Formats: sequence, structure tokens, C-alpha cells
Amino acid sequence: MSNPADLAGTGAERTLIGNIADLTAVRDTEHLEFSLLKSLHQLLQPQDLILYKRHNDGHLLAEMRYTADGGDVQIDGLTVPEIIGQADFTASNRYTEEHPDYSLHLFSLFESRFYQVYLLVQTEQGLSSYHSDLITGLMDIYSNFCNLLEDAQKDQLTGLANRNSFDKYIKKIYQQVSQYSNLESGTDDAGKAPVYWMALLDVDHFKKINDNFGHLYGDEVLVLLAQTMQHKLRRNDMLFRYGGEEFVLVAECSDEQGAREMFERLRCAVEQRDFPQLGTVTVSIGVTRISPQMMPVTLLEYADQALYHSKDCGRNQVTFYADMKTSGGLKVAGGEVELF
Repeated sequence: MSNPADLAGTGAERTLIGNIADLTAVRDTEHLEFSLLKSLHQLLQPQDLILYKRHNDGHLLAEMRYTADGGDVQIDGLTVPEIIGQADFTASNRYTEEHPDYSLHLFSLFESRFYQVYLLVQTEQGLSSYHSDLITGLMDIYSNFCNLLEDAQKDQLTGLANRNSFDKYIKKIYQQVSQYSNLESGTDDAGKAPVYWMALLDVDHFKKINDNFGHLYGDEVLVLLAQTMQHKLRRNDMLFRYGGEEFVLVAECSDEQGAREMFERLRCAVEQRDFPQLGTVTVSIGVTRISPQMMPVTLLEYADQALYHSKDCGRNQVTFYADMKTSGGLKVAGGEVELF
């Protein structure tokens, strides 16, 4: 590790200031985490540098490892490291293990209502007080920005991503899908384009719930509903609270049959949940496939029409917009698509 007295001569001061500037310029959680790891890797040159994100129910949401070759994210098949299970953070946000050939330093970076973030640093020897202070300072910056991003990107009631997050996320999906759609049909990657589906979900008879039990209980229903749906989703599925009792789900499924099975499982999971005082709560769902040839606002309209078709046909069911087109459930009048 570098001697602090040599910082001015090595240009480390400029590197540190530049890293802090990069860190504070980020407005996306994942980019913020990679920016933090990049900064720490440049400053410490550790043997290993890993960020863990763990849900409050105990399972790992993500593992981010940073090396000289860059960062890598894993979200599947993860197990909680033993050191996290045995770490005691009651006295401070740091836990250290000394081994004959290396030292392990585990830091508690951030904690919200829904998840915790840990940083694992492996070095050849113990951290100097100078580098410990550097890590603490960068951790404070990271924590402050996490709080800001939580407020900006999360729905405060359910903890789901909010509508603003959906707008940003759908742009990323469009960029990804568009890249493949622009490839020549004969190229190797042309047939590997990801297939995404957008669904609008609405709580059936939610107004009656508010009228009969009050808005506070209605809020509790939304929280339980969000938890129920999250537990049935895969790691890559993104669920948003779009507004009121309406949610948006963006999911990747390679074919329509897989999408139908997934959304039906979700509907059933909600129907089978026992809600206090109410018993059964159901949702109506409208689904459409995401296409780069159509604007997001158009796809939302399609999903919305499919959603209201589900409601008009008795609620508590899933409708695909494509089915409405083929079955004559749509008509065109005055240049606009309308429901019968």
C-alpha cells in the first residue's frame, strides 16, 4: 500500500478527488456501487473486493466483484458468505479477520427497510489507519447518495421502484432490444435478442376496500400485495408501483407460453394469499410484448386495454393484447383503437 506521505508525488490526490467527483455524479444505484468499487480498488489495490446486497429475508440479491479487469455482477445461485453471518457490527460498522496470509475486512455500508449492503475487502496485510479513514469517508458518501436515490427511485409505501424508475428502466430495455433488432439476420447474435413483456396489474375492487376499511388498511393491502408478488418473481423481473393501486411488471421470457405461465402464477399467488379481515384479494392483469418498433406510451396503452378487458370479463384474470387482436376484442373507430 502507498505511504500517505507520498500521495502528492504519485498524483493520488488527483485520483482521489476525481473518484469522489465520479461518485457524486452518479444517479443510478448500480452505477453508484461500481463507482465506489472502482475508487476503492484504485486506492487499495486489494486482493479481492466484493459488494454484497442482501434482502431483509436473508437471501442475497446480488454479488458485485471488482478486479483490475473491471466489475462483474452475479444474481443467481448465490449463498451468503460465512463472514457476513458471523460478523458483529454492534460496536462499529467494521468486522476484521486476520489470517496468516491475508486479512479480511467486512464493512456494513448501507441499510434500508428492505435490504443491507456489505463490502468485503481482502488485503495482504491489515489496513492502515489512513486507508481505513479513506474507506469510511467513501462509505459515508455512498450511504448519503443511497438515501437520496432511495427517496428518488423508490415508492415510500411499498419499497418497490416508482414510476420515475420505470421511465428510466424502460429506456434501457429499449436500447438493449434495439441493438439486436439492428443486427443483420445472418449474424450469430441476431437470433439471441431478449424478449421482454410489459404487464399492468390493478387491484380488483380496491375502492371498496378503502371505503369499507379505510385508507390506512388499503395501504396495508398494497404493501402485502407488493411482498406477495415480489416473492414470486425471478431476480431479473422488475416490478414498479405505477400509481395508486396499479403496478407495472417488466419481465424477460423467451416465448409467449413462458410469459403466460409466469403471469398466471403471479395472479394465482395473489388470489391464494390470505389478507387479514378481507380474506381474498385479486388482481386483473393486461400484458403486451415490448417491441422496439413501438413507443413505450403505445405499449402502455396496449397493456391498459388488455387490463380493462380482464376487468370487463369478470376480473381476476390475465389478458394478452395479442389475444384481443386475434379474437376481435378490438375495433378501430375514428383512427383509435377502442374496446367493445
